[in-house]
Amino acid sequence: MADRGTDTYYPFAEDAVTAMDAGMDQDKTSRPVDNAATHAGSLPGPAGAQSATASATPKRGMWRMLPPAQSPNAPVTSMPFEREAAFVGRQERVAQIRGLLEAGGRAVLATNDGAGRGVGTTTLALEYAYRFAASYGHVWWLHAEEPAVLAGEYARLAQLLELPESRKGDQQAMIGAAHARLAGHRDWLLVFDDVASVESIDRFVPETPGGHIIFVSSAGAPGEDGASSPCILVEPFSQDEAADYVSARTGRREGAEVLRLAELLGYRPLSLAIAAGCMSVSGMSCRDCREAILKRMESTGADVGPEPSDAAALRAAVRVAIDLVAGRQPAALDLTALLSFLGPDAVPLALLRDGAAFLPRRLGAMVRQGGERDAAIELLCRFGLVRRAVGFVSMHRDVQEAVRQALGGDQRRACAQTGLRVLSRAFPFEERYDHFMPGCAQLVGHALAVCRHTEELGVALDETGALLNQAGLYLHGCGEFIEAAACHRGAVRIGESVHGPVHPKEAIRLNNLGASLHALGDLAAARDCYERALAISEQAGDAPEDAVAMPARNLCNVLVDMGDYQAAREAYGRLMDIYMAAHGWNHPLVAEVLCELGRVWRAIGRLPKARKCLESAIMAEEEAGEPGKRALATYCNDLGVLLLELDEPAEAAKQFRRALQLDQAECGERSASVARDAANLAHALRQTKHYPEAQSLLERALDIYENEEGTAPERIAHVLGQLGKIHMARKEFRKAAGCFERAATIREAQYGADAPEVVDNVLALARALEDSEAYPEARARFEQALAIQESTQGREHSSVTSTLNRIGVILVHEGRAADALKLFQRSLATDTALGGTQHVDVARDMHHIGLALHALGDGIGALANLSRALSIYEAAFGKSHAKTVKVATMLEEIGSG
Repeated sequence: MADRGTDTYYPFAEDAVTAMDAGMDQDKTSRPVDNAATHAGSLPGPAGAQSATASATPKRGMWRMLPPAQSPNAPVTSMPFEREAAFVGRQERVAQIRGLLEAGGRAVLATNDGAGRGVGTTTLALEYAYRFAASYGHVWWLHAEEPAVLAGEYARLAQLLELPESRKGDQQAMIGAAHARLAGHRDWLLVFDDVASVESIDRFVPETPGGHIIFVSSAGAPGEDGASSPCILVEPFSQDEAADYVSARTGRREGAEVLRLAELLGYRPLSLAIAAGCMSVSGMSCRDCREAILKRMESTGADVGPEPSDAAALRAAVRVAIDLVAGRQPAALDLTALLSFLGPDAVPLALLRDGAAFLPRRLGAMVRQGGERDAAIELLCRFGLVRRAVGFVSMHRDVQEAVRQALGGDQRRACAQTGLRVLSRAFPFEERYDHFMPGCAQLVGHALAVCRHTEELGVALDETGALLNQAGLYLHGCGEFIEAAACHRGAVRIGESVHGPVHPKEAIRLNNLGASLHALGDLAAARDCYERALAISEQAGDAPEDAVAMPARNLCNVLVDMGDYQAAREAYGRLMDIYMAAHGWNHPLVAEVLCELGRVWRAIGRLPKARKCLESAIMAEEEAGEPGKRALATYCNDLGVLLLELDEPAEAAKQFRRALQLDQAECGERSASVARDAANLAHALRQTKHYPEAQSLLERALDIYENEEGTAPERIAHVLGQLGKIHMARKEFRKAAGCFERAATIREAQYGADAPEVVDNVLALARALEDSEAYPEARARFEQALAIQESTQGREHSSVTSTLNRIGVILVHEGRAADALKLFQRSLATDTALGGTQHVDVARDMHHIGLALHALGDGIGALANLSRALSIYEAAFGKSHAKTVKVATMLEEIGSG
C-alpha cells in the first residue's frame, strides 16, 4: 500500500501591512509554502485481509461523500437514522416537548443523574422530529459529543442552505452564516444530541426567539444554561411500557416473563431492543432469552443477584445477539466488530465500500455487494445492534463497548488496525487544508475514534500518529484550533514512543502543534514547540531545506507576536542565512524575510534600518527569475507606510502608486488589494494636498469595498473617515460630516455607541458639524465623545481636556460663556497638573478662558489670560506661528476696544 502517512507542515501566515491612516491598518493575508517533508511507509493489515493492488484501489485523496442534491427550495433535513417503528408508551412526552418548544423555543431531554445512556432520550427526540417535521422548513440533527464533528455538521448546514459564505469554504464563516440565518428565521428545528453542557456548544446555539432547539443529554441536565431551559427527565420504561415495547418488537405477549426479562435488563429500551431482536429473529421465548442472558452473565462473572448491573445485563444481551448473528451471517458479525471501533454516529456506507480492499476477506466480499451489505445491516437492525439512515449506519456507544469486550485481545487489535487502514485510505491527505471539505468533515470523528483505540491497544502506532496529524491539519485549516491541538499532541506523543524525541517526524508534528497553539494564543508553548522542531531539523544534517526553514519561520512569527523583537531579529537573520545558502540573495523567499525583518526594525523604532530592509526586499524580488507582482505590491505598500512615518509623503505616493499598478495587473480593477492600494495612495496624496485625485481614489476604494462580498465593515469605515478628511481640507464641511457620520454608525454597530473604537469618528463628525456652524449637533457629539473618554481614560487625561475645550468654544458661540468658563477652568487645572505651567495645552486653556471672560464683559481678566497664553506660545513656537498670531490678534482687538 502506498504511503498515506505523510506529515504536513502548516503554511506560513504573512502580514500584508497597509496604511489606511497614519496609525496603519495591518491586513493579515497568507501565501502558501510548499510542503517539504514526506515519509515513506506502509500500513500493516490484520490477519485475513486482502492485499491491495493498484487496479483494485481507487485513487487516494479523491474520495468525497455528498448527500443527494436538493432543489434550492427543498427543506434541509438530517435525521441520524430511521424512525423507531416500535415507539410506544411515551406519547405524552412527545406532546410535552411540543408544548415546551411552542412556549419557549427550547427543551432539554435528560436522564436522572447516574441513570446513564440507553433509556431512550435520543429515540424520544427522534420521534418528535419525525412527527412534527412538516411543521418546520429545516430539521437538522447535530452530534454534539465531539466538538470537531459538531463544527463540521454545522458548517454543512450552511452549505445545504446555499448560503453565500459556503462558496469560499471558510468553516468559521460558514458556521457564523448558518447561525445568522437561523437567528433571523423561525422555520427550523435543531437537535443537539449527546450534549455534555450547553456552555460547550454555545457558539452553535442560535438566540431565541427563533426556531426550536432540543438538547439531548445522557448525563443529567446539561449545564447551568441547560438547567434553566425547561427539562424533561427521561427514565427507563415502566412495567407496562416495557411489556408494550417488547410486544411491538416481537409481535407477541408473554405476560410475567416479559416483566422478569425487563427487570433483568433494568427496563432500559436499548437492552430491551436487543433482547426483543433476539426473540424476534430466533423465535426464542422471553424465558429462553432471559436464561440465555443470565447464562452469559454467569460465564463472564457478572453479578446475577436480585439487582444485577444494567451494564452487565446489556453486555450479556449483546453477546447473545452476536452469537445469533454469527450463526446466520458471519460477515455481518465482522461488520459489527469493525463498527465498534469507529465513531458511534453516521458511519458512511461509502467508507466501507471504498475500503473493501483492506477488510477481511468475507467482510470485504460482502460490502462490495450492495445487496448482501444491505441484508447484513437489516439483520443487525432487527437485532437492535445498529440503526441506519440512507447511506449511513450507527451503533450505540454502549453496544460498541459491549462488542469490543466480547472480542479477544488479538481480535480487538486486528479490528482496530483494520478500521485505521480504512480511515487512512479514505481520509483526504492534503499538504494544505484551508477550507471546509465534506469528506473530511464526515470522517474526522471516526478517525479520532479509531486512533484512540489503536493507541490504547498499541497497534499501528506510526500510522495512528500520521492520521492524527492529518486530522489536526484539517481541523486547523477549519479554524478548530483546540481540537487541532489535541490531535497534534496525540501525534507528538505517539511519535515519541515509536521513533524517539528527535526523529524528523517529530519536528514536523511539533511544528504543527506549535501552529495550533500559536493560533490559540498560547505563545510560550508555541515557541517551545517551534524551537524543539528547529533543533531536531538542524541536528539532522540531511534534512530538506523546508524542514529547517519552516519551524524557523514560524518561530520568527511567534517571537514578533510575543514582542521579543531582539530574539525575532536574530531568528530572521538565521532564516535568511538558510534561504540565501539555498537560493542566493535574489530569491522570493529572501525577499519575504527581508520584508519581515524590516517590519521588526520598524516596530522597535529603527526606521532607517527598516527602510533599508524593505528596499532590499523589493530589489531581491525584482531580480528573481519570475518576480511576483503581488509580493512586490506588498513590499511597496510596506515601504510606503514607512515613508509616511519618515514624513516623506511624496516618496510614499510613488510606492503606493506602483503597488496599485501591480495589483491592478495581477488581480483586476475591482479587487480588495486594489482598493487597499488606492486608499493608501490617497492618504499620501492628502498629505501633499493633491485633494482631487485623493478624493477620486478614496471613492473608488469605497465603491470596491461596499460591493465586495465579505469586506470587513472596519475597512469601509476607515475609507469613509479618510474621505471625510479630504472634504474637510476642501472646506466641504457638510459632505465631511456625512462621511464621518456613516463611519461612526458602522463602528457603533460593531462595537457599541459607548466603545472607545468610535471616539475618533465621533470627534471628526463633531468638528465637521462645528465648522458648518451646526453648533447644537456638534456639541452633542463632543459630549458623546467626552463621556467615552472619561469612562475609558479617566477624567484627568489630555484627550479629555481637548474635548472640554471644544465643547466650551461651542458654548461661547451659543451665548453660554459662563458654562464654557467652568469647562476651561477644569481643563486648565488638569493640564497644569499633567504638564506644568508652561505646557502649550495650558496656553490653549488660558486663550479660551480669555475668550469666555471677554464674552462675559471681564476685559481685564481676558487680557491677563491672553497675555499669559501669548508668552507660552511665543516660547514654544515663535512669534510667527499660527497659534501665536491668533492670540496676539485677539489681544490687540480687546486692547484697542
